[in-house]
Amino acid sequence: MTRVSKYYVDKKMLAEIDIAFKWLITSINKYKAVDSFVNDFFTDEERLMFAKRLFVGYLVAKGLGYKDIVSLI
Repeated sequence: MTRVSKYYVDKKMLAEIDIAFKWLITSINKYKAVDSFVNDFFTDEERLMFAKRLFVGYLVAKGLGYKDIVSLI
């Protein structure tokens, strides 16, 4: 289950956080910087979940079906 803060954050602040996160991701343009960012900001579990999601997207784009994808991950 996803872990989310129990403290309320209003929608405007969430939108600003989302914009800042996307800006940060798009501004990292070197492998070493990406590696440092990912390792510093995400837990092993979060990195694995994110990698699996990206992999599923890749497999869907390649035309694999649900059963094939499930068997791979």
